[in-house]
Amino acid sequence: MFEFNEKNFLIRGRRGDSARFILNFSSPVDEYCIHFFINKNIGDKNPIIEKKILNPPTKTVAIELTSKDTEKLECPNFGFELYFWGVKIHKGENFTQTIIPEKFKNLPQMHIYPSIGEV
Repeated sequence: MFEFNEKNFLIRGRRGDSARFILNFSSPVDEYCIHFFINKNIGDKNPIIEKKILNPPTKTVAIELTSKDTEKLECPNFGFELYFWGVKIHKGENFTQTIIPEKFKNLPQMHIYPSIGEV
């Protein structure tokens, strides 16, 4: 199970678990592509995980990570591994805006803990 703290943008979960996050937008986003991504380092050009939702019909967008997605995230046997995540919106080739993090505050972190047991 994953936890999402909306105040400090911290996501915590176990490698191999599935996750579902809800993003609530204040205005319609049906003309945009929502791009959720997870990177090991802030400036990485190729995300480890990325999800794109094209023209969502409502102001609420669900980001779903499968167990195969989170298996891509490495972690030590004890403690956790630090990753960074973000959300951008796109409209065609002429408009891109970073939504999370906003205004250069609180870099959104993801703490990945080891899986427990096997399925």
